[in-house]
Amino acid sequence: MEADDTVPSRLYFHCGDVIAALIDWTVEGRSDLHPTPDNIYFSTPDLDALYTRALDAGARITSAIEVRPWGERSFYCLDPDGNKLCFVDDATLFLGRGAAWD
Repeated sequence: MEADDTVPSRLYFHCGDVIAALIDWTVEGRSDLHPTPDNIYFSTPDLDALYTRALDAGARITSAIEVRPWGERSFYCLDPDGNKLCFVDDATLFLGRGAAWD
């Protein structure tokens, strides 16, 4: 995925109707921020390739790929700042009770 790097301390990823922004707050003079307390979820059409890429990049895996009790196939990791991330296989994405499935 391409990143919009027009601001030196930020990367913007355009994900359809959502923009995920990664910000290096230390460049902007902030050192008082902490990782998010909850997981940030991303879906992917190739979970296995993404898992391998995450391992190769040195990601701190907190839960390897497995099928969760609610049916999603996913893995969890921490980004370099300690933010909690979850990557989910598109084919098993759980949208909640009563949600329309494609």
